[in-house]
Amino acid sequence: MKCVSCKLVVRLFVTAVVFTADMSCSPRLKNSIPTVDFCELSNHLGKQVRVNCDYSGVEEYSRLSRPGKEGCLNTYSVDLWIPRHDLLPKGIQKKFTAVQNSYWNRYLELSIVGVFDTGRVGGYGHLGSKNAQFTVEKFERIKLIRRSN
Repeated sequence: MKCVSCKLVVRLFVTAVVFTADMSCSPRLKNSIPTVDFCELSNHLGKQVRVNCDYSGVEEYSRLSRPGKEGCLNTYSVDLWIPRHDLLPKGIQKKFTAVQNSYWNRYLELSIVGVFDTGRVGGYGHLGSKNAQFTVEKFERIKLIRRSN
């Protein structure tokens, strides 16, 4: 009888420790945001998601796209919206500036968290030229790439 109760106490303790560690682990919170393929963003309208994408172009002609050369079947032209770009860390600002200054041979690989939207009357971006927008809440990864043409 004594051994059975000892095993039960040990199991309960281990279960409690594992459960507590699992609930307080911050990577678990990160994983609660779904990562979606860029071409599947329209299936997650208005919801917070994580997406890997490329940012390229210059000024009002910049856009987000699927990583690599393979495009999507949909016809979205996606504007990147950074609500408070003036508060971006200097390192991130420098990478965006590098793309703007050398748009013909540089782009950014991004892993970002935010919300995808479409359907606004008047469009998105410069003069409403885009039919979709991704509003960034957090930059998780940003890498400046030089094209190898």
